[in-house]
Amino acid sequence: MSSRVAVLLAALSAAAVAAPPAAGSAQTTDRVAVGAFLPNGAANPSMVTAYAREVGRRPAILDYYRTWDEQPFDAGTLNTVARGGTVPMITWEPWNHSLRDIARGRYDDYIRSAARAAVAWGRPVIVRFAHEMNGTWYPWSEGVAGNRASEYVAAWRRVVGIFRAERASNVKWMWAPNVDDQLGNPPARRLYPGDAYVDWVGLSGFSWGGKWDWRSPYQVFNFSYQQLLRISARPVAIAETGASEVGGDKAAWIRELFGPDLARMSRVRVVIWFNGRKDWANWSVDSSPRALRAFRTAVVSPRYRGDAADVVRAAQPTEWGDVPGARAMSFNW
Repeated sequence: MSSRVAVLLAALSAAAVAAPPAAGSAQTTDRVAVGAFLPNGAANPSMVTAYAREVGRRPAILDYYRTWDEQPFDAGTLNTVARGGTVPMITWEPWNHSLRDIARGRYDDYIRSAARAAVAWGRPVIVRFAHEMNGTWYPWSEGVAGNRASEYVAAWRRVVGIFRAERASNVKWMWAPNVDDQLGNPPARRLYPGDAYVDWVGLSGFSWGGKWDWRSPYQVFNFSYQQLLRISARPVAIAETGASEVGGDKAAWIRELFGPDLARMSRVRVVIWFNGRKDWANWSVDSSPRALRAFRTAVVSPRYRGDAADVVRAAQPTEWGDVPGARAMSFNW
C-alpha cells in the first residue's frame, strides 16, 4: 500500500462517525457498509443528520441523482455529502443523450469537463452510470429506442476512458443492473463492459408486495447475485433495495436481509437502502415503528458497521488495460 493510500484511509477512518467495533467483532475487511438514498438528502445536510439519529448511525454512502444536463461533480454538493465521513455515490443518468451519440464522441467535451471537476474535488466518489440498463423503463436500456447491448458497452467504455485519460483516479465506477425478476429483462451479461472498466458491480432489487408477489430477500437477490459472480471478480453492492409494508412483514424482511440472506452473499460489501415511495410501496425505513426497530438493530451490529475506509478498501486498484483515449495505467483510490 502506498503512503498516499495509507494517509487517505487513516483520514477516512477518523472522519467516520461510527464508533469502532467492540472486541471480538467482525474484522474491518469483513464489515459491510450501509448507505442510503434520501430524497433531496444531498442538498439537505439536516435531513442526513436526522436520518443518522433515527437509525443510529450515519450512512457510509449517500446516493443521489444527476442528469447529463448539469455538472455532476459540483464541489458544494460533494462537500455537503462527504461531511462526517460519507462517500458520495452519484447515479449519473443520460436522459435525452443517446448511447449511440455518447459512444461516437458527441459528448466528449461534457464528459471531459465532468472528469476535470472530479479531479479538482479529489476525494473518493462512486459513479453509477446508466443503471438498470437491463430493464425497460429507462431510455438507455437495451431494446429501447433501438439500443443495442454493444452500444451500451461502447458508451460505458468511452465515458470511463475519458475519465482515466484525465486521471480521475478518485472516481470508481459501479455497473448496476436490475435483478432478474422474471419480467423478461434481457440478460445482463452481454451489457457488461468488463472488469477492466468497472470497479463495483451492483444490483437493484425490491420486494413490492401489493399487486406483485411478496418476495424474500433471498428470492429477490440470489439468482442475480450468482450471475454477477460468473461475469465479474469485482466487489458487489446492493445498490438499491427496500421492502413495502403491503403483502408481507417488512420488519421480518429486514431481519432476513441483514441476517442469513446477506451472510450467504459474501462478496457483498455495500448495501444501500432506498428511502422513498413508489405507487403503493413505501420503502422508507421508518414506514412503521417495527420496520425502523429492525433496521436500527441491523445497522448498529458489528458486521454492518462498515465506514468510508471500508468502502475504499473494497474497491481494489483497477488494471486499466487498453482504453481508448488513455494509456494503460492503474490507480490507487
